[in-house]
Amino acid sequence: MPRPPDVPSTIRFRLTGTLQNAAAWGVRFYSTYTGGEPTVANMLTLCEGVGTAWQANISAFQATSSALTAIDGVDLSSTDGAGNTADVDYAGEAPFSQLPNQVAAVAKFDIARRYRGGKPKMFVPAITTNAVLDESHFTGAFCDDLGAAMNSFNDNVKALFADSTTLTGIVNVSFYDGFTSVQNPVTLRWRNVPTYRAVALIDVVGGFTVDPVFGTQKRRRLA
Repeated sequence: MPRPPDVPSTIRFRLTGTLQNAAAWGVRFYSTYTGGEPTVANMLTLCEGVGTAWQANISAFQATSSALTAIDGVDLSSTDGAGNTADVDYAGEAPFSQLPNQVAAVAKFDIARRYRGGKPKMFVPAITTNAVLDESHFTGAFCDDLGAAMNSFNDNVKALFADSTTLTGIVNVSFYDGFTSVQNPVTLRWRNVPTYRAVALIDVVGGFTVDPVFGTQKRRRLA
């Protein structure tokens, strides 16, 4: 069974937490780094820093009925890269009612490369009713403010370090390059199986644009 390619000098971070009615949410992103590969202890420091950056910039847009409870990080540079998890308890700070659990704001990642399917993004959950313009749109002010907060979040990520490991900011990671058509020997049906790259392709994220249309995170709630 093929495995995903290594991603040089890159850490995957995943943030998880709770929504109203004890539902769960999760988002993830990748950051490159310079310096030496992080140790297990370094990963804990970096995960704690990511949690602090989220609380400082993004929690203001999330309902008080939600909370960030954990951040885990894994070094993807090799199959035995270090990993760790920071347990936290950062409640959302927006003093308004939360929209339904599946509603999220979509923060699009601005990258230079253009390719089919190339739409890197993050689904920000637990958005509140004061951000609503109509039945399917957020207000322009909310989109501008959250976009600015995402840029500040990334700036804070870039400032994180542990010993010789220094984060250099959020990136897009492409694991696949085309596909191979494979026929099922029983049903004789064909399907396209994505082909892993030999080495993952990394795109620097230059900024963030928040889509005014409601996003739906139902299938990605624990991404």
